Amino acid sequence: MTTATTVAELIAALNDRSPAVRQRAAETLGELEEVQAVEPLTRALKDSYADVRIHVALALGMIGDMSATAPLTYALKNEEDEIVKGALETALDMVKQKVMRKKMRVFFRESLVIHAQ
Repeated sequence: MTTATTVAELIAALNDRSPAVRQRAAETLGELEEVQAVEPLTRALKDSYADVRIHVALALGMIGDMSATAPLTYALKNEEDEIVKGALETALDMVKQKVMRKKMRVFFRESLVIHAQ
């Protein structure tokens, strides 16, 4: 279980001088699916290192919050690196899939409640 302090430290690490630290922080926030990290991660889409941008994009995809769609789309339109573009496209697909799964779960739960009555 993660603590608020750990998440805050990971978010702060997105601004570390070391690209490796920023990359690892993004990876971990994605693995933890920390929704509160979406806004700091979207700012990190502008990182000067392509490897960091790749991991930031994928972290946003793993979190799957719809609010990441516009920043990911904007980054995709303005990105020059083809590998980063691929990560951004993948992240957008991941967000869409996660949102769709959530909607389907709600639909099925509501269907079960209606049929149980």
